[in-house]
Amino acid sequence: MADLSVRPHLGAQRGRRLRRDARVLVEATDETTRVTVPGRLAEDESTATSRSVLAGRKRGGGWLRPIGRGRNAAAVLAAAATVLPSWGAGASAQSLSPALANPPANIPRTQVMDEACQVGPGLACQQAVVAAIDSARSAEGVGLLELPSDYDSLTVAQQLLVLADLERVDRGLPGFVGLSSQLDAMAQAGAAANNDPAGPSGTAWGSNWAGGEATALLADYDWMYDDGLGSPNLDCGQSQLASGCWDHRDNILGNYGPHPSMGAAEAIVNGVTSMTEIMSSAPPQPLAFALPEAPAHFAGPRSIGTAYLQTASNGAVTTYGGAGFFGSAARIHLAKPIVGIETWPGGTGYWEVAADGGVFSFGHARFYGSAAPFHLSHKVVGMAVADGGKGYWLATTNGGVYSFGHAKFYGTPARHVRLGVVAIVSTRNGQGYWVATKDGAVYSFGDAKFYGPRRRLHLRSPIVGMAATHGGRGYWLVTKDGRVYAFGDAKADGRVPVGALSRVVGIAAPGDGRGYYVALHDGRVLAFGGASLAARERHFAPSAVVGIAAV
Repeated sequence: MADLSVRPHLGAQRGRRLRRDARVLVEATDETTRVTVPGRLAEDESTATSRSVLAGRKRGGGWLRPIGRGRNAAAVLAAAATVLPSWGAGASAQSLSPALANPPANIPRTQVMDEACQVGPGLACQQAVVAAIDSARSAEGVGLLELPSDYDSLTVAQQLLVLADLERVDRGLPGFVGLSSQLDAMAQAGAAANNDPAGPSGTAWGSNWAGGEATALLADYDWMYDDGLGSPNLDCGQSQLASGCWDHRDNILGNYGPHPSMGAAEAIVNGVTSMTEIMSSAPPQPLAFALPEAPAHFAGPRSIGTAYLQTASNGAVTTYGGAGFFGSAARIHLAKPIVGIETWPGGTGYWEVAADGGVFSFGHARFYGSAAPFHLSHKVVGMAVADGGKGYWLATTNGGVYSFGHAKFYGTPARHVRLGVVAIVSTRNGQGYWVATKDGAVYSFGDAKFYGPRRRLHLRSPIVGMAATHGGRGYWLVTKDGRVYAFGDAKADGRVPVGALSRVVGIAAPGDGRGYYVALHDGRVLAFGGASLAARERHFAPSAVVGIAAV
């Protein structure tokens, strides 16, 4: 079992995080319990049965880094007793998996993580920690961390459950179906006492304790990736073979049988967070909280199918169908309103762009820069994704195009724009883009081909959006009053009914290439030409819808 404890910040004094770990293996027999401390000779049964399992626990010192809930607090990491029996072939199989082996070297927290999380558990902190976890996982050959769409709405205990499941299932281990009422009570007692909790007797169990952590994600990072030689783990000693190295990680990835159970809790002790978790082979029922989907769901990206999302001017995001929710700019103080949204090609992330060129990335969408520092004299109206999501372009009303990441600059229609640019759309392979204006003019750059219009359109309402077909050999333009114009291999399958009209704000093509979606200002989405509508999965606060994107 592993723990973290807390000491108050001592004025201006600063120090390094300290952590002590100890592991105890317990083998249950009919009449006795034998305790074996790794690296030592086993005691005889008469001595072992009279000795408490917790006698093997060691406590750590202080972490004088000011973090957590807006207070200057210190975090201490210590590992309590781990009670893990041998499960025969199962245990052997685990030890042979590269994804389950302890990392060859400790991975300290990054400066970006420290700076982002020092001010509190905000979006910047979450993104920084997820990026660090993704980097560490990549070195182990494990996929990226896929947080569920409702992660931000979960309690800390529920987040600890989800994170433990992600770490296990993504490495081929059975996950937890929920939080056990019995284990939750034990975890709560440990959290309230700033101590590692003890697990149920007669079972295989392990526990972790974290104090002073700003978020559950930070605790997971420290337990899983910052626990080896060179970390604040004092029990690790001078060698990776020392008994205390990687004990927190070993607890999370421990072998608790085919149906493991888990409990978790959070408490505030003297103004500082105290988090605990217990993993056990005890039956998981009754559950205090059950995951809405089987843990195996976390093993990979969701099945996309019908998937699209909308953004509102306040940054709130609504997801539909298989589109996952990974956060939004709604909780950020925006200098200018959001004007559009684009999805990461893998379907597990997206970007929001603001009128001043500010860019906000979520999920696996990465931040490559923004135009906000340029103090643009013209409003940004849209974004296009380049080169498999490794960059993007921003377009302004006067036809300016700004490239970031791997996005290459191919040109701008600035000298030819009459009534203002309203959209920029990338080609299928992200090596070019189209720019559309209010009067229906389309300009092509890079590998984007021009399909029309060949002559000026006679519009009763301005163009407000553009979308390319699945194959990239055509595109649609949509007007504010809902009229759709098709070019190349695109087909105009209908327009917004006049009776249902509430100002059109955008158009998007589904990933399967069938038809298109039209988004209305009031949040409604209409589907045409075989595109399928889906139920909302997350609602935004009342605000004006400004954009739609399909996965």
